[in-house]
Amino acid sequence: MEGLSKKDREIIRQICEGAPDLEVCRQFGLLPTQLQQVLDRASKRADQLEPTDNAAVMYERALRKRAENAANSLEARFHALLDAAPEAILVVNALTGMIHRVNENAALLFGYPAAELVGRSVEDLVPLRLRGIHPAYRIGFIASVRKREMGYHPPIFAVRKDGSEVEVAIALTASTADEEVMVVCTEFARWSAVEKAARQSSQRT
Repeated sequence: MEGLSKKDREIIRQICEGAPDLEVCRQFGLLPTQLQQVLDRASKRADQLEPTDNAAVMYERALRKRAENAANSLEARFHALLDAAPEAILVVNALTGMIHRVNENAALLFGYPAAELVGRSVEDLVPLRLRGIHPAYRIGFIASVRKREMGYHPPIFAVRKDGSEVEVAIALTASTADEEVMVVCTEFARWSAVEKAARQSSQRT
């Protein structure tokens, strides 16, 4: 880019090629705020150019790569949090019922490989006798858009891959942005034991 130092141009080039911000900062001895200053200088220079100018195109490409890296990093952290959770977790589109994400504990609870759960309908995990009414419930839930706990009295039943049923306690949290619902499942016997232990501990204190 004309008007930028050789170092600034190299920084922009590396970001264009997909280098993460932290890697660029380490290589060039920059603080994150200093990297942002480089991008700001490039932005001012790009604003003076025609959109088809190579320098302007290069800057726009750098911004896109930076946004992609940030999104990928956020997605990786989200998956790490899901897998670290002790409960079974599924992320479901409330309108279509399609399962978008699961953690390993969900795969274990329902007896499916994790990759096989993703893309299935959440109704596949609902007992056949309740499957017909479940879509109306999940669509109604996203319409109400509030945190809700359910299934404790009486417990809810879910179906494993082998057809056996498991009693579960469920907590639901909705996202208004993308109509997704996070479903947190705990085997009811385990949840009940934890609740009982917590009550006994509270009574002793």
